[in-house]
Amino acid sequence: ERSAASPTLALGLFRSPGFSGGVIASGCQAFGFAAVSVLTPFYLTEARGLSIVETGALMATFPAVVLFVGPFGGRWSDRAGARKPSVAGLLVGALALVLLGWMSVDEPIFGIVLRLLVIGVARGFFDAANQSMIMGSVETDRLATASAALSTSRSIGQSVGIAAAGAIFTAQAAGFA
Repeated sequence: ERSAASPTLALGLFRSPGFSGGVIASGCQAFGFAAVSVLTPFYLTEARGLSIVETGALMATFPAVVLFVGPFGGRWSDRAGARKPSVAGLLVGALALVLLGWMSVDEPIFGIVLRLLVIGVARGFFDAANQSMIMGSVETDRLATASAALSTSRSIGQSVGIAAAGAIFTAQAAGFA
């Protein structure tokens, strides 16, 4: 790639802390939130006995919050720079994952919704700022490459997160069999 006239991935992009840090942070966030997307529906249907429709309605909570919080996160990023909302989104997301991990089988529905709302807020703050940081750290002729790296990072994070969540779920379920 270094000697190619038109490399598929310009490795020099990774010298920029905004690019490399943003791509890594995006993959990490996707890793954590993929587990929520995979495991929470099982918890709601199997452990709580909710219907598929009820589960779907509850799971729609966090993307709906992202839809409304995202523009505020983007505005915050435009005014204060990308670092503060990105870090805030990651910290709030980590808090939400810890709160989800501490949930009991008989957690009130309100508690579940509250945790999913917090995940939505975290993504709303993080996503726009992170994308801005990544895109702002590369030359105009490398925007497509940067976008592809961001997408690939998310896909890898989600894939590994789903695999890890599935492995943990399977190991835990085997202990109850």
